[in-house]
Amino acid sequence: MKVAVLKGVRSVVVEERPIPEIAAGEALVRVRAAGICGSDIHGFDGIWPDKRALGLIMGHENSGEVVQVAGDVKTVRAGDRVVVNPQLACGRCDECLQGSPNLCRNMKLIGSSSRGMRHGGFAEYLAMPERNLHPLPENLSFEEGALFDPLGNAVHLMNRAEAKVGDRIAIFGAGTLGLCLLLVARNSGLGPILMTDVSPCRLEVARRLGADRCIDVRSDDPVKAILEETKGQGVDIAVEAVGMKETYAQCLSVVKRKGRLMALGNTAPEIGVALFRLVSWEISLIGCTGFGPVEIDRALALMSTGRIDAKPIITHRFPLDQVQAAFEATGQKDSHLIKAFLLP
Repeated sequence: MKVAVLKGVRSVVVEERPIPEIAAGEALVRVRAAGICGSDIHGFDGIWPDKRALGLIMGHENSGEVVQVAGDVKTVRAGDRVVVNPQLACGRCDECLQGSPNLCRNMKLIGSSSRGMRHGGFAEYLAMPERNLHPLPENLSFEEGALFDPLGNAVHLMNRAEAKVGDRIAIFGAGTLGLCLLLVARNSGLGPILMTDVSPCRLEVARRLGADRCIDVRSDDPVKAILEETKGQGVDIAVEAVGMKETYAQCLSVVKRKGRLMALGNTAPEIGVALFRLVSWEISLIGCTGFGPVEIDRALALMSTGRIDAKPIITHRFPLDQVQAAFEATGQKDSHLIKAFLLP
């Protein structure tokens, strides 16, 4: 089978590898769509060598068709269309037993080397435990199905934020994840929804998807604009989906008293926090990572029932043979590309 291997800084090479053999409890999936995540771009650029080591087959946003199952597999069969939960939780630790498998202390993630090398879905075939495969509704394309990952993250964040109808929300960063957050916020009755970014292209997509105001931070002060929009009151929820010290500071500056600052972006290893404001205003700083199985199915249901249309986020498609070009295009800051998929 063909696979895309990280060979060096800004170098991904297609190689031939044997089709993986399945073990007990596993199924073999023919990958049909694999999304390129911002974390993959960090690995491509050499920013996260511990999380994306050389020799790794990246890719953790995958959908496809089951082609083979082990004899003890009960929940999927050959021919099923599925999405792949990339989180390999142990199912035995306290976090797993308490219903938070995304926080599993023994977690492994496909397409990552952060906790041991585990190859991902930038390949034609992928062997996965059956518990990590979720049915893909028939009315969704494989590409839409693979969006379950960022959309599942968005559902999880809204649950963590305990978002309520009418909550004012500011989303810093209109990348794939920020746009998925916008879609979930609109569906949940939040508003106004305020978006910030440096890309006019992404902000235009945000407008089309229903953002009430889009702020280009190259020309406008986002803090001033958000406070003006909320008549000086600030927002109930501020989401940091960029991962920079500056944007975290901006989020903290626009959250109202007893508001919630949702920490999602984690590019920088450390950020400074205005501690007096955080404490004296009783602002909640809430970390968010991953999603649970129920949140995956809810993300898929939001799309399959038509409550959310995520197709405008998908802008580019590449065959696996063009993986180098796909990564280079995704990493261009002034590109009109929002979400690119590899189609093995």
